[in-house]
Amino acid sequence: SMDGYDYAVVAIGSQCWFAENLRTTVFQDSTEIPLETGSAFPDLTSAARTQYNNSSSYVNTRGYLYNGYATVDEEHGGICPSGWHVPSEVDWMALEVFLVGEGHAATMGEVLKSTSGWNANGNGTDLYGFNAKPGGICWPDGNFYNINNVANLSSSTWNNNFSAMYLRTLDYDGDQMGRQGYWPVSGHSIRCVKE
Repeated sequence: SMDGYDYAVVAIGSQCWFAENLRTTVFQDSTEIPLETGSAFPDLTSAARTQYNNSSSYVNTRGYLYNGYATVDEEHGGICPSGWHVPSEVDWMALEVFLVGEGHAATMGEVLKSTSGWNANGNGTDLYGFNAKPGGICWPDGNFYNINNVANLSSSTWNNNFSAMYLRTLDYDGDQMGRQGYWPVSGHSIRCVKE
């Protein structure tokens, strides 16, 4: 529970994950995470959240999009509930190792994607209950892209010079889970993992 909402969770291998995207409006200490429009979002170098297309209609099913500065907050206790955290690269790799061991080296995306909500018959099998939803992104140009096409899931790990944060990406037109670096001023979905 956080910010008046009870999250669905799922055990996958030795880990426990949120089974839906984060939608909190506050950090652990109840400090508000500023809500910004897409046009203001790329100019920020502090924690912020935004709604896809500046519309609250997406929040209940896709959560908020958070910038990279929100993923690494320590001043306010973190963005996930107590006992949970934004997954690091180590956490994501542990999930990948489990899925490879289960025979899904080439289909990690397929087995994590939800069974509905993806464009062009791009739904997954949701074999483990992860229920990945395509929440789209807020790009550094201030526009929103790829709702129903892409799920970009944040990592708390940044590159060596702190110019990019790593993400796991799921696409409507592929069965794999990718790893990419994105600018911390862009906005993406968050899944929390249990400590």
